[in-house]
Amino acid sequence: MKTYWKDFLDEISKDNSKILLSTFLDQCIFLEESENSAIIVCAGEAAANYIKQNELKKIEQYISSSMGREISISVDIDQELLKDIEETKQLEEDIQGNKTPTDLNGVDIESIKKDTRKRANLDPRSEERRVGKECLRLCR
Repeated sequence: MKTYWKDFLDEISKDNSKILLSTFLDQCIFLEESENSAIIVCAGEAAANYIKQNELKKIEQYISSSMGREISISVDIDQELLKDIEETKQLEEDIQGNKTPTDLNGVDIESIKKDTRKRANLDPRSEERRVGKECLRLCR
């Protein structure tokens, strides 16, 4: 399903009439919950509402037709999750750029990971968050 999501993103990025959708989807992540369901997690209410009201059915139809079976996609808002993901992305980019932890202004990567896990455990959806983060990490 993730492959079809990426195909969808590629397709809309080429269509100038979809610039608003593309902008909102840049603020979201796609998490596969099962083989027939997924969730789009948005950083803000505006993005989530726009996608729910205007684009969700089209996204479901695109991915369903690509996969050859019906799927269900929901939309949720979670600013903390996306903030954590952005921090993780930046750290991974810095590490891939051969920067060492001391090059990262004294940032201790392990303490950030522990802090993220600790915050995630306070939320009732912590398991979903953890799995989502792990999926994102593995997909890179």
